[in-house]
Amino acid sequence: MPAILIADAYKSSLVMTSEVFKDKILGAAIFIAKTGKDCLSLVEQQKFDMIVVDFDLPDADGINLTKMLRRVYSGPILLTAFPDASIKNAIATELFPYKDVSEWIEKPVSADVLSEKIDRYLLDGERVRKRYQTSLDAMLIGKGAGRGKRAPKVKGNVINLSIGGALLKLDNQLKMKIGEEVSLNLSLQAGVGPERKVDAETKKAPRNEETANSSAENAVVSKGLTKIKAKIAWANKSKKEAGIYFENLTENHRKVLENLLKSSEEI
Repeated sequence: MPAILIADAYKSSLVMTSEVFKDKILGAAIFIAKTGKDCLSLVEQQKFDMIVVDFDLPDADGINLTKMLRRVYSGPILLTAFPDASIKNAIATELFPYKDVSEWIEKPVSADVLSEKIDRYLLDGERVRKRYQTSLDAMLIGKGAGRGKRAPKVKGNVINLSIGGALLKLDNQLKMKIGEEVSLNLSLQAGVGPERKVDAETKKAPRNEETANSSAENAVVSKGLTKIKAKIAWANKSKKEAGIYFENLTENHRKVLENLLKSSEEI
């Protein structure tokens, strides 16, 4: 039976939310967390089919907790919050790549609204990551078969992108196998990447930022390229179209992807 985690410090919200799940899903296992720390601890111990997070926990806000959960949990997350313009703007800005949390639920929670979200994201399995139409030059690079062996490479074009993966049309047949680890070398559009403050007089970044941005990863981004670790998810019969998914995104790569998505059209 589905396991549901509800993170909320308000007893009335916990009771109502729990009852909706029990009414819709006979035998659902409900787990309760009243702090962000407890929520993260439970996720480390137990596999959950859906998580409900309240924005206003004693030790965490909904945005930061959701971001931490996304690093270890790929299932649907529902976010609840009392109506507030600043919260609405923060969710739209920080959590926009995800359809489930973007469609946050106003408190007091309506049983009908919660029921509809359960239907879509838990029972019907609707995709939680938004997909965006893109046109980005890219190259997939596999691993060499042994010493002295060249790593297989294939150029292509990323035609749609999400925070979790990408769909590519390839110039030649894919030489990597399903499940194989690859690197996606992505050509970025102008202006994409971490923003840097510039001193008005010297036209240079402050020295502490120059030091911070001297890492190889940031240097690659600054040249208009970025390399992201991924795995091959599938390939079509001709092996000239393939889907990949990202694993263990760094914060820098996550920001780069988010900037790309912000400048693209949602599918």
